[in-house]
Amino acid sequence: MNLTTFRFLLSSRLFRRRLGRLKRQRLMRLLSARQRTPQVESLERRMLLAAGPRIVGVTPLPGDGESISAAIDRLTVTFSGSMAAGTVNNLSNWKLTEAGGDASFGTSDDQQVTLALASQYSSGTAVTLVFSGQTWPLQEGRYQFTGLAGLTDTDGNPLDGNGDGGGGGDF
Repeated sequence: MNLTTFRFLLSSRLFRRRLGRLKRQRLMRLLSARQRTPQVESLERRMLLAAGPRIVGVTPLPGDGESISAAIDRLTVTFSGSMAAGTVNNLSNWKLTEAGGDASFGTSDDQQVTLALASQYSSGTAVTLVFSGQTWPLQEGRYQFTGLAGLTDTDGNPLDGNGDGGGGGDF
């Protein structure tokens, strides 16, 4: 039975006789109040998980475990979104390590390569890093590039370097 049919029954003589005048008026007020009040559905509480920005490419470096076979003079780092310029321009957020004579990382003969910016980053999804000092250009060998978690996007989300869906990991 819809609302219109119910209202018709309320106004019919038979129904009016059975209900007293006060009851009928109270019921009519209740029905009209329900009609005017918008129905609001409660929503469940949700939390937005914002994944941090990612480094999606470093060219021309080869993949993990491979060596470079030709001298290179720059690295172009590509991000998944726009980054905060102050963190990208901070050279302490970038690290390039050459494996020493034992060709293993994390040993005492590893050498840090000094990095510099080709030009100041202001916006976009890529930055170019060059090598300064005696290390230019990079020679054949094994290198480990690291973008540190101090890098943030324009919303302040830290780098998701390890790809776990949350910010704060080095690349």
